[in-house]
Formats: sequence, structure tokens, C-alpha cells
Amino acid sequence: MPGAHIFTHELLEVCTTCLCGYSLPLSRYYYHPILPRSSPCLHPSLLRLLHSLGNQAFKAGDYKKAIEHYGEALKIDPSAHTYWSNRSASYAGLGDWENAANDASECLKANKNFVKGYFRLALAQKNLQRYEQALETITRGLQVDFGNNDLKSMRKEVEDGVRLQKVASYIDTAKQQFMNKEYSACLSTIDSGLRIDAGNSSLVDLQKKVQPMWEKEERTRKAGLSPVEKMKEEGDAYYKSANFEAAIQQYTKTLNKIDDKSKNKGARGRGERVLVTLCHEGQWDISSDFLVPFTKQARKSPSRYSRIAQPATSSSPTLTGSSPIAPASWKSSPMMSNPS
Repeated sequence: MPGAHIFTHELLEVCTTCLCGYSLPLSRYYYHPILPRSSPCLHPSLLRLLHSLGNQAFKAGDYKKAIEHYGEALKIDPSAHTYWSNRSASYAGLGDWENAANDASECLKANKNFVKGYFRLALAQKNLQRYEQALETITRGLQVDFGNNDLKSMRKEVEDGVRLQKVASYIDTAKQQFMNKEYSACLSTIDSGLRIDAGNSSLVDLQKKVQPMWEKEERTRKAGLSPVEKMKEEGDAYYKSANFEAAIQQYTKTLNKIDDKSKNKGARGRGERVLVTLCHEGQWDISSDFLVPFTKQARKSPSRYSRIAQPATSSSPTLTGSSPIAPASWKSSPMMSNPS
């Protein structure tokens, strides 16, 4: 058609109008009427053409052809964030999530305020099961556009993915612990998984297998405990269940059962635990009765006791309500997490 072609055969390979040195096989666009006959540089018009052809191919579901068009446009202008975004979407259409993620990252490098780029990247990361990364990307995107419904919707999906991924990790760990006959640790792992996904069939089935083995193992272990050790474990059980009054009574019985020599030896463990329990309950005056047995240890290792009790002096071996130790300090103490 007359006037439609804008390149001579010599200009098909290299742009000579601006001497940029860019080389591109342009024969397919030789008779395209969009491109002007003359221009200071033909690239802006060519970019519009490549963008248009890429969009047409994408809408037609020809993602490979779309990738080709957007790729040629990026060779001319790699700073154009829309081309990176569109090519990322094209890779996503092919299920090539790795390249989709890479192009989306390049898109955001070119324009960190382009919200669609965050969506493209998060979508690729989600399909690559990189859920933590996807959540981070979504968070960054919502900082740009807090009301973006697409990102909000995806956040819910990704959070579910994170949850299921954690459960899968617990299942794998529990199975390995079961094979290693680490029954106590296995039950603990199963409990952690069930807190996230209550009723998970894999965890429930494994729990049914492990429970009787752990009970048998516990019966054997407890049979070998001394009377004092059994009393101590009963106190620990009360403590873990936050029944501090019963724990105090049980620990008191335990301490009374121990002779002076073993009492001093065990003061760092049992004595501290009783003191922590009493002070947690606000019974400062009573707790002073248990401070004396390990005053010497406190003086020898002040760093260990800095968050537990201020060493008492011979003239003032008590803790009272006016003590410099505030109840809040007990909450931050590692001794309050689990009995030793």
C-alpha cells in the first residue's frame, strides 16, 4: 500500500536516525502504518508499536509472542516499568513463576510506586510458595496504596499459605522425631501444629500412635525416680498449669524432704523456683523464708540472680513489700517460663 512502509531495506537492522546503535530485526514491522516516515528517532514510535502488539498478543492468550514483543521493547527502554510488568504477567500466563518474579522485581526497581508491580511480584512469590516473601511484598504494596483490594485479598490467601506451610513443617518434624523415638518432643511438636490447624488428620493420626508409646516411656521413667524427685515433678506440673498455690505447697513439701546438704545443693533450682512462684503470687513476706538457703550462691553469681532476687545480707535477709524488686521484673525473668 502506498506510503505505508517507512523503512528502506537498509534501515531494517540498525536505527541510523539517532545513531544509537540499537539493532533489531524490523522486517515484520516494515509495512506497518503506525510508524512515521521520518523522525529524529524512530524508537518512541517503535516502542508504542511493540507495546500495542504485546498487549494484543497477551489478550489473545499468545503469551510467548507477548513476551517477545515486550522483550524487544525493553531492549530499547529498560527503564519502562510497564513493559517489565506486562512481561511478568505474560510469564505468569505460562506458569513460569521464576521469570515472572524476576520481571516484577525489575518493574519495582524502575518504579517503586507502581502498585501493580507489587501484585505481580507477590503473585509469583505465592505460587513459588515463598509465602514470607510474598507477605513482605504485599505489606510494601499496601504502604503505597493501603486501600488496594487485590493486595488485601491476596494477603488472606498468603497468610493461609504461611499457616499451612508451618503445619507441614511440624508434620515433617514430628515424623522424624517419631522415627527417632523422641516421643515427648514429638508430642510437643504435634501440639504446636494442632494449635495452628486444629483437627489436622495427619497430626491427629500421628498423635494416636505416639501417645501410648510416650505413656509407656513415662511409666518406666517415673518408676526410677526417687520420692523427692516425684514430689518435685508434681510441683512442676502445678506450676505449668499456673496453679501457683498448689505449686507452693508441693515445693514446700519437697524442700522439707531434702536434708541440709542436698537443700543447699538444690537451692539454685528448687529454691529459686519456689521464690519465683511466691513472688509471682505477691507473697513477698513468705518468699523471704526461701531466700536464705541460696544467699551464698546469689553472691557468687550475681548476674544469674540479678533478675530473680537481690542478695540478702546477714542483717537483712528478707524480701518485703518495700523490696526494690518489682513484680514486673518477674514477668521478664526466664525462670517464669518453665520450671527447670
